[in-house]
Amino acid sequence: MKTDEIATIDVSAHGPGRFTISGAQEEETDLLLGAFKAGFHWVRRGQDGRLEHVPAYEQLPAPEQDMEMHPFWQPAGNPASVQMEMFSLGDSVEAYHRHSSPSIIIQHLCGFHYTPQNYKDQANFLTECGFVCMRSQRDMKSGQFWELWFLPGLWMAQGRLREALFDSGKRNEKLRAKVAVEFLKRNSQFGTLDIAVQRLAMVMSD
Repeated sequence: MKTDEIATIDVSAHGPGRFTISGAQEEETDLLLGAFKAGFHWVRRGQDGRLEHVPAYEQLPAPEQDMEMHPFWQPAGNPASVQMEMFSLGDSVEAYHRHSSPSIIIQHLCGFHYTPQNYKDQANFLTECGFVCMRSQRDMKSGQFWELWFLPGLWMAQGRLREALFDSGKRNEKLRAKVAVEFLKRNSQFGTLDIAVQRLAMVMSD
């Protein structure tokens, strides 16, 4: 074989239950992993020695193409104006923390302790606390996706998290956010936890 030629895909058997696939290019490797790990493709080796594939699942439409996913609050006509804060609180830091509503985003559920059962337990726990699981579209080659667990605001807390916030007696949202973070640190496993405060909001036109 010439040095500039690309090796074709080859499959070698090594006794019962063992085989090796060699000669796959990087893109073909992603397709094979997606097929074997997630059932994302039907694959075979073509007559030219290269991988042929057909998606096993119909791809979801992009968000801007899926009319059913358009938010019901989307304004018609010209873009709506915005204000930098949801409430006009002047220079009062205390008032700001009293009225703001932090949201919480958790990524990499289970952290370094993933098992199918642990993931199930952690997912059930966050769901019971009011979190919503949000996932990206799957990559068409590898079948992988990105997952976030989202709590839009402390007002949406449920279950034990809601009880912890109530039992704390805190009314200041900054202090309530600290209570929520400490509770989640003690009772859940995750890679990262982020808190965000809404500072840019749409306003109604006059």
